[in-house]
Amino acid sequence: MNGGQPIVPVGSPGAWNDRESGHPFYFTDESGQGWLFYQGNNAAESAAAGRDTWYLSALRVDWPDSADDRPTLLDP
Repeated sequence: MNGGQPIVPVGSPGAWNDRESGHPFYFTDESGQGWLFYQGNNAAESAAAGRDTWYLSALRVDWPDSADDRPTLLDP
């Protein structure tokens, strides 16, 4: 398995999601393709704005044949 690691980790310092990657939602489109939508937060932008700033992202999901393997996340 994945050793308890998140599929989408928090980004490196300065990344759009360096403070948080969370609130996932899985969606299957009409063609059967799976998508993972999630929210990110950038600490520096939030501090500069004096409030939280949120971004949304979507990645295609490729499911493995084995239940022991992690899904692969692909750019749209």
